[in-house]
Amino acid sequence: MPRISRGLAGGEVYHVINRGNRQSEVFHSVEDYEKFIKLMTESKKLNNIELYGFALMPNHFHLILKPQNAEDLSKFMQWLLTSYVRYYNKIYKTSGHLWQGRYKSFIVQQNNYLLVLCRYIEQNPKRAKLKNWKFVTSRYMQSGIIDTLPIEVPEGWEEVQKKPLDPREKKDIENSIKRQSPYGEESWQSDTCDKYEITSTIRPIGRPKKIIDQ
Repeated sequence: MPRISRGLAGGEVYHVINRGNRQSEVFHSVEDYEKFIKLMTESKKLNNIELYGFALMPNHFHLILKPQNAEDLSKFMQWLLTSYVRYYNKIYKTSGHLWQGRYKSFIVQQNNYLLVLCRYIEQNPKRAKLKNWKFVTSRYMQSGIIDTLPIEVPEGWEEVQKKPLDPREKKDIENSIKRQSPYGEESWQSDTCDKYEITSTIRPIGRPKKIIDQ
């Protein structure tokens, strides 16, 4: 299957995901999660990145990032993932591939769609039935690692984040993940795909219907 172009650009917000190789766990202890968060902080200092949200799960993670320049996202992720692999191999005496492959990244519209995505990520552990999960955005708001969102948030945002998503909102985000397509309004999505030459991410799946001459 051909690799989908990232269409990387500075100033855009990205939803970033990666998973453990073969869905295996990549975090086994509190120390592992804390190490990854520490590495995120260090990588932020090395690269022009703003971090708006995250959820670390046993076998995968979600991040919401905004690179200032097109190359900053790849530099941030490469340093972060490589550094964690070194830590992991040292602690667990292993070698080989830890991550499933290249991380996936999807541009997000900087309006209410970004707020919905923040809620989706914040609630990810709850959907996985992980109780009182600590490794999410809301637990680190005072840590200095989380940047202020580039849009206005509603009053009582901390409580709003806990509000369950509408099934359609959840479906749209999951479709973005599946197709690796921009997440936002339909017209914005189309314009963004044209701008960054990633229209393949929103084309209908499957072969086009055969036209029969009458």
